[in-house]
Amino acid sequence: MVLAINRGENLKILTVKINVPDGVKNEFCRWCVNNRWRPKAFANPELMELLRYSVEDSYKRLIYPLLCREFRSKLNADAEKESVTMFGRNLRQLLLMNPVRGRTLMGVDPGYSHGCKLAIISPLSHILHTDVVYLHSGKEFHEAEKIRRLLLKYNCDTVVIGNGTACRETEAYFADLIVKKFFAPLDVTYWLFSYL
Repeated sequence: MVLAINRGENLKILTVKINVPDGVKNEFCRWCVNNRWRPKAFANPELMELLRYSVEDSYKRLIYPLLCREFRSKLNADAEKESVTMFGRNLRQLLLMNPVRGRTLMGVDPGYSHGCKLAIISPLSHILHTDVVYLHSGKEFHEAEKIRRLLLKYNCDTVVIGNGTACRETEAYFADLIVKKFFAPLDVTYWLFSYL
């Protein structure tokens, strides 16, 4: 959910704001004025008012934004960790499935910033090779050569593309290479695979 919200924010569809309850501010200001910086001797009302104003100003300008950033950072880290765990569970289930009889498959999990994860699986469900390629980062031709070498090395003519983030772009990438007969002499085909 957090990663979806982040994507919506990056696409300027959503605006995200962290709300910290007013009770946190009140408790922080009370603690600072009464416990942390309370003058040892008698404090005149002007000094106490200045102290209260300073604490509230520091909370508003410095501490509140810090709390928001820290909370957002923790949410993002937890979401990314869960995403990797979920990918591992999904991949495990995929790898334990019976492959297409008599075919070596290249599975592609599409992605942008973390690249597309590849796995080449034998007809007997053995993992022959794993790799990461960056198909959407400006190095498309270099990565196409790498994919071609792998397909030829393992005599793999079937590419299975997951339906995650960037699946349409990845499908278009492979479709373009297949139309141009880039993988010759192999007659490569691709499938889109829904794993969730």
